[in-house]
Amino acid sequence: MATILTLVFFTSAFAIDSDQLPFGSQVLRSYTAQEVQKLADEMCFNYFVEYDTIGPACIDLLYDEGIQAIKGGIINWSNAEPPAKYSWSNYAIIDVDYPYPNEEVRMEPFGGSFANGMWVSPSASVDTLSGISTYQSSFSNNPPRNHVAFFDQYFFDFPAADKIPYRIDILAVIDNPNPASDTTVALVTVLVGMWNTCVMKPIHVDTIRVEDFGSNASLQWILAKSNLTIPDTFTVVDLLNGQCNHDTLYSGGGGRWNPHLRLDISTTGVREFKVDQIKISDDIGRQLMAGDFDDDITDTFEDQNYLSRAEKIYAWMLMDEPLYANYLPFHHIDSLMHDVYSDWITFTNHWQYAPSQRLNHSYLSSVDVDYIAPDIYPFGPNDVYAGDLFQDSLTVGGTKKYGPLYRFPQHISWVRSSVDQIGKNFWMTVQAFEDTGEDIWRYPTASELSAQIFISLAWGAKGIQAWFYDQASGGLGRGIRAPDGSETELYDRIRDHIGPYLQAVDEYYMPLTWDRCYTYKPDRDYDPPASALVESITTFVDPDSAVLNPDTGWYQVGEFHRNWGGGDNEQPIEKFLMVVNRACSQGESDFDEAPAVTAAVRLDPTNLGEGNYVYVIDLAHTTYFDAGLSEWKALPETTYTCLMPDGTIPFSTVLRAGEGRLFKIAEAPQLNYLSGDLFNDDPQADSVRSSGHTYQGHYFVTADAIVQSGKQFKVEGPAHFEIYRCDLDSTGMSTSLVEMIINGSLKAVGTAAESVLFVSSTEDYDCNIQLIDPAPGDWYGIRDRSEGRDTLAYCSIQYAYDGFRADTNCFATLKHCFITRCENQGFYAYNTCADTAIIDTCYFKDNILGGISAGASLIFARGNTLIDGHQKAAININQKPCGVTTISHILSDNFIYRGSGNGAFGIKVTGSSSSRPSVGLSGNIVRKFPTGIYFYYCAAGSWSGTPSGTRFLTGNVIDSCITYGISCSYSSPVIYGGDAACETNNHIDYNTYGLYSASSSVPKIKETFFKYNETAILCAGGALPILGDSITFYGYNMFDDQTAYDIKGPNPPPAVQAMGNFWGENPPDEGDFYPSAQVVNYRRWSMDDFCEPTGAPRIAAEPLPAQFAIHPNYPNPFNPTTTIGFDLPRDSHVRVLIYNLLGQRIRNLTDAQYPAGTHVLRWDGRNDAGSEVCSGVYFYLVETDTDREAKKMLMLR
Repeated sequence: MATILTLVFFTSAFAIDSDQLPFGSQVLRSYTAQEVQKLADEMCFNYFVEYDTIGPACIDLLYDEGIQAIKGGIINWSNAEPPAKYSWSNYAIIDVDYPYPNEEVRMEPFGGSFANGMWVSPSASVDTLSGISTYQSSFSNNPPRNHVAFFDQYFFDFPAADKIPYRIDILAVIDNPNPASDTTVALVTVLVGMWNTCVMKPIHVDTIRVEDFGSNASLQWILAKSNLTIPDTFTVVDLLNGQCNHDTLYSGGGGRWNPHLRLDISTTGVREFKVDQIKISDDIGRQLMAGDFDDDITDTFEDQNYLSRAEKIYAWMLMDEPLYANYLPFHHIDSLMHDVYSDWITFTNHWQYAPSQRLNHSYLSSVDVDYIAPDIYPFGPNDVYAGDLFQDSLTVGGTKKYGPLYRFPQHISWVRSSVDQIGKNFWMTVQAFEDTGEDIWRYPTASELSAQIFISLAWGAKGIQAWFYDQASGGLGRGIRAPDGSETELYDRIRDHIGPYLQAVDEYYMPLTWDRCYTYKPDRDYDPPASALVESITTFVDPDSAVLNPDTGWYQVGEFHRNWGGGDNEQPIEKFLMVVNRACSQGESDFDEAPAVTAAVRLDPTNLGEGNYVYVIDLAHTTYFDAGLSEWKALPETTYTCLMPDGTIPFSTVLRAGEGRLFKIAEAPQLNYLSGDLFNDDPQADSVRSSGHTYQGHYFVTADAIVQSGKQFKVEGPAHFEIYRCDLDSTGMSTSLVEMIINGSLKAVGTAAESVLFVSSTEDYDCNIQLIDPAPGDWYGIRDRSEGRDTLAYCSIQYAYDGFRADTNCFATLKHCFITRCENQGFYAYNTCADTAIIDTCYFKDNILGGISAGASLIFARGNTLIDGHQKAAININQKPCGVTTISHILSDNFIYRGSGNGAFGIKVTGSSSSRPSVGLSGNIVRKFPTGIYFYYCAAGSWSGTPSGTRFLTGNVIDSCITYGISCSYSSPVIYGGDAACETNNHIDYNTYGLYSASSSVPKIKETFFKYNETAILCAGGALPILGDSITFYGYNMFDDQTAYDIKGPNPPPAVQAMGNFWGENPPDEGDFYPSAQVVNYRRWSMDDFCEPTGAPRIAAEPLPAQFAIHPNYPNPFNPTTTIGFDLPRDSHVRVLIYNLLGQRIRNLTDAQYPAGTHVLRWDGRNDAGSEVCSGVYFYLVETDTDREAKKMLMLR
């Protein structure tokens, strides 16, 4: 047997190995050792990083828990002596002609122009100034200025005492060294400000003159005439004539934000002034680069508190967010660290928020870190939680707006581009905190945190860290814990989902080589690149929640590969795919998170290059905790899939909000001709099939296919099974027809867009028959004869004898299935006894004898549609289920329409004097049958106490039947369940006889409408219904506009009890009863005591509704109009929107202010364009400023 999974690694519990994904956190200030230990145990973290709290004891504690420390910095923050600033010192040499062509920053001499974010010289020469930003002067364009900007990096009160002098050296050349009347060459100005959003304040001006150069005007250093110090105090003003967002007095102990220095060089135009190099430094940086502090720094690394624990320290984070002026000092310290202990990894964050601050080559080459972790915090205070302005970029009011999940992968792409050019890897720092002080960042939801992590992995990040700023540390708010110490939803999501998945899948992920990453959303012009493995992705969401998911269909896709071995042993490339659901939350809490989606992925076989038959392996389909190793491990699940008729190879996965999953794609043998034992475990066999596989793709079933006992045959949509029209093996219940025999269990699950199809084949094969169009009975169907549990969802079964047959104690569940043109029954349960068959929201059409049939079997059928065919019965229940005493069949919310035989029934329930089945009916609609519902020897119904027996509960509609709406023989059902608003009453309308009671049947009826029948109730054979006896109940039934009789009794008549009913606008006429009024013992109640006779939701007067609610539409199903009602407890702005099954909005029914009360709107079955919509399931959503609710409805044209 072929080996599918060969990725096996040894994992140490005491270090981060190469096959482990570094996953940890920063800034866990004020945590006790016990709290850190709890985080280690619960969160799957394998490292912690901090500046001052990770001391020797903490390092030991972490290591004992299987976690390594990343030691932050080489300083203690309480040390105010100058050596405390080693890592933050400034020393940068800026070369103009830097070799990389893609740097963003350019600096050109006077006479050029400014375009596309850079200076362009008149001669169009390209002189690149690396690592810093260049932009046009905000003060004056005459003369124009060339700018060099950089950040000082003294965070958080540094310098606390003495200001550190800066010095700027310029290496330049002029084209004419001869003196002239004006010897001025250039004006040098140094300015200071806060960030780059504020006007800069000049703090130093110097003039460069001809005499500063030698006689040959060769390159030489032109030293600014004095050193610079940042002033004790400065105030900056925003460019928009308002106060800067961070107006600050920058002085000892008072500075919160780092200053921003800029160098301006303005030339006179008399001479060309060519800058070749600029050096910016402070005195500590100059001393550091001269080696003055080497002994002090080396002593830090040689400290036995750390060197003796070297193997417990994963890395040194020498500096947080260094910028250009810190790169050379950083690299110098890094070299000293590696001289002490070469195995320590250099690690640092990198700060970048805008294109002008993209990661650049000068950082990677001069610092030479092992890993970088860019800080990219995408969620700002004004960012929405969902929609186009969350996922994409849009122009709003002439201004370009960028959503957080547009910005986040955009920034990662810049990082990816930079690290690829020099062969480095990167980690990703994700936002996991809120800003309660400066209002810069909002708190991410748990699904947003998940999306950040999995999008980072899709871009190939080799480590994940989260900045928590927990418990209001640093003036910030929640992280994984709230300020009061309670665990937040971020904690729960990492503990329960993210951490276990990352720990389980990392052994497969870490060895991979990243190939590409892309956003997928075709209707927003995000298509896969031409070389991508993915051709398309379609999305399915549970229909009940589709209207609540505006971001459905947004994905991030990462593609990877791996070569096994090396040299002569190198194995073929293995291909991997990560799919991330970018739909997250719709509000501050993940109670509002987008629902899980089924992503149906179609692979491009040409780009895949694995042939037409592949295994798609969900590498961590489920996870389990291995107590022996104290870690989470993966349980893969394999899908066998093959080429579909549309030329793609499918597979499906379920992704919750913000979640990603990693898949391996491997070549598989050709298995698409199926017969015999579907699971052959013989390692020498040609077919590689096991119960761990899931099947997708296109298959041919050539003879009886059997799932043996104890096995499960798993199928996911899209899948297409073509069944031969003759059994080449001549086996099974029918030796001439092919059947699928389930002795184990069957799980076939598709989606609305990607179903599982079982249909007779059109392929030309040797059956000695002439191929003609498919016909009922071409194959025998799916037959389960075991005690297994079968699940079919979004399956289509066509042209079988019985579509699905459940025999002998089989549990079967069918949901959203389409079963059509079967010769016998669409679904048939026989002798399954109390092992319930559930048929839910399925569609049965043109099945010749019937749709659903149960013989001595228990069924629950709800929400199904059964149309046409049905020569015997759409739903046929025969005999009481074996072994059942009190349990009833349940039939609810089914739409049953039009039988083709003269004796056809909508619902037929039959038993015997010794075996009386019972059934509960609610919300069913039965129309256009010779007899709508037929009861024969059924259990007597009761509505008292716990309802039992044969009973109509609420909302059934039986109308337009040729003879009888309901026919009872030897059966006494109860019909009840109306309400004061007439929303739940049963309706028996437009039939020849509404209810026929015969053969000793005594049905009890209350709260039921009888309208527009020829005769409402027909009594025969001594069978008299009870419509109210004034002792145990009043009827409250309505009899309205019968064309012949309200009640037609036997002759001579015993009196029919009919107390407390409504007989139209006037008292009943003698002619309403047959043979005379004496057949009825009635008392009339006033119409004033009854609700609206139409049965539509009544518009309430006082009192006002106590709470928001929406009513079921009426009628339902409908053609072409229906009404939609809703209750408002207060005046509200209301939107009523209509969606189709795909979640697409098709009609805005209203968007207006409504007063408190109950309101009813009418929908005419048209979309916003005025076109009629087709038959199908639709949803109406009613939303106010504070509430929203949706319901489902069915249009049948």
